[in-house]
Amino acid sequence: MEEGRFKLDDFELYQVAREFRKKAYKLLRQLPPKEKYALGQQMRKAAVSVTNNIAEGHGRWHYQENIRFCQISRGSIEELIDDFNTCDDEAYGDHLFVEALKTEAYELIRRVNGYIAYLRKSKQGEYHTTTHHPPHHHAYCRGTGSIWPRKIISSSSLMMIRGVTMSIRLWASRP
Repeated sequence: MEEGRFKLDDFELYQVAREFRKKAYKLLRQLPPKEKYALGQQMRKAAVSVTNNIAEGHGRWHYQENIRFCQISRGSIEELIDDFNTCDDEAYGDHLFVEALKTEAYELIRRVNGYIAYLRKSKQGEYHTTTHHPPHHHAYCRGTGSIWPRKIISSSSLMMIRGVTMSIRLWASRP
């Protein structure tokens, strides 16, 4: 694994989404047999899409691609909220459990939105002054909606960056 790059399993947004998916699967197991290939299949695809798209975005080094995959994940969460409403309307599963899932879904959307906002600000350079890694390689802090760098530039790396920057400035200023 590349230095400074943390594993998908260490990415908190992914961890939260994974726990949410597990709970959605718990509701899936409560669906009646007649819904196995209808609502159940739809919910299963949407639940997997939530974590798959966060994972794929994590694997991308380009801001826009990461943002796009997070947006797809957010859409899948919204789809699941609609499926949870269907479950509630049809009395599939425990009402309180379905409501708790909807609450978690809205919280997960808030987290995804916070991460997307962070990625957009990082692209503009607002957060990216002390680290040398793309923004999606930072830890997303639990419950706070904030991002903290996982690794700060070492002094030798900083010297190298300053040297490269100086070389570029000298090259650009030559006649």
